Amino acid sequence: VTQAIANVNEVATAVAAAIALAVAVGPQFFEAPSAIDIHADFAAQSFAIDAGAVRSVAASQSLNAPDLAVANLTPVATRQLEDGQVTHYAGQNGCRLSYFRGTFDPMKQNPTSDLQVAAWSSPNTVWHMIVATGMDQEKFDAIAAYLKLTTGLQANEQMMASLAETTANAARCVG
Repeated sequence: VTQAIANVNEVATAVAAAIALAVAVGPQFFEAPSAIDIHADFAAQSFAIDAGAVRSVAASQSLNAPDLAVANLTPVATRQLEDGQVTHYAGQNGCRLSYFRGTFDPMKQNPTSDLQVAAWSSPNTVWHMIVATGMDQEKFDAIAAYLKLTTGLQANEQMMASLAETTANAARCVG
């Protein structure tokens, strides 16, 4: 009987320790990935952007994302998030860019210094953010300016021409 009580106490202690560990560490395992994590996940994947199939696949997904073809970027993946949507773009010169749109808080993203990040809100209180790795800074800035105008419904042909010219003169992406 004494041995049975000792075994029950050991099991109860082990269960209590497991519950305490789950309560202390559990939220970290269920926390949604940040925009930075999502971009890194997409950037680690390879996409065959030379194939014409990518454009038809992207078009068939009926993306609610801007067309960045003028910046030589093709949408290659999309993901619905709890608080919005992300579309990942890839370019023939190794460029990678993720475009986030939703109600997330861009100030909670904590980007690392090797990332390029731009965030803004549109008049309808939707947040927008782009994240890129190793992109020519002028090209990144031109894409950000274009998207800010596009999401504010102010883009025009002159802006698209400016983006195309900046893209043509940009250095190859590194990353």
